[in-house]
Amino acid sequence: MVIVFTMLIINLSAVMHNKKVDRSYEPADLRGYTVKTTIMAVLAGIGMAVAVILFSFFKVLSNI
Repeated sequence: MVIVFTMLIINLSAVMHNKKVDRSYEPADLRGYTVKTTIMAVLAGIGMAVAVILFSFFKVLSNI
């Protein structure tokens, strides 16, 4: 289930990226876009890591 959720998040971010790039008409539309995208990716990665760690932790505790 975690793999499916991860694939869904990756595909969703790819679709959002393509829409943003396709809708931009001038270079000024994309100013700062790389920095914003990188920050969002790092925050999403940290959130997903915390979710996986908590899920694993509670799964192990429930089997004890």
